[in-house]
Amino acid sequence: MSIASGGGLLQERPTEFIYEYDFDENGALYFLGSFGKKRLWQNPHQIGQVQSFASSIGAGTVDLFVGRVATNSRTQNEPFSYFGVDLGEGRALLPTCYTIRNRNSTTHVLMNWHFEGSNDKVNWVILDRRIYLTNPAGSTNDADLEEEQKLLKQKGAASTWGVDTDVYREVGFEGYRFFRIIQVGKNSSGSDNLALSGFELYGKVSAGRWP
Repeated sequence: MSIASGGGLLQERPTEFIYEYDFDENGALYFLGSFGKKRLWQNPHQIGQVQSFASSIGAGTVDLFVGRVATNSRTQNEPFSYFGVDLGEGRALLPTCYTIRNRNSTTHVLMNWHFEGSNDKVNWVILDRRIYLTNPAGSTNDADLEEEQKLLKQKGAASTWGVDTDVYREVGFEGYRFFRIIQVGKNSSGSDNLALSGFELYGKVSAGRWP
């Protein structure tokens, strides 16, 4: 059964987390933070359901990446900075989309990134690529690009991005345990600080015990 269907407590293991709106209660991280929607949500890192990680911490704490409140969370000023999450041993997810939230500021905004998955935290597969600081090669709709840039730059703004599931025909359908957002170019202020204070995952469960 899917997380988005039906009401009340869900007793069965989920098969799919289906996106409805930004930071709804249908995502994988919300599910783990609420022990399968059986308790009030708590930060899933703080209660040991997942482990957040980062290339470095310049402000805030690493658990804020899987939080649900816009705050000042960022890495240090280092190229290819990233925030990520470990779903836990044995768990795997095949993402269909993901949500990110800007920190509570309009400066140093993420504009160029990869969304990546891994099963060993060493070898990473690019599942989605977004380049918004400059016009992407082949883009013909500047109006759409400008609107997405404006959204990303809003204070505390959340945005959800789809994964082209055709990628799984090439990389396989086993799913991933580790996920990260890695910054692959300068942010809106021209530095390498990665500023994020919120992340959510949606997709099909491919392995593991949830929660």
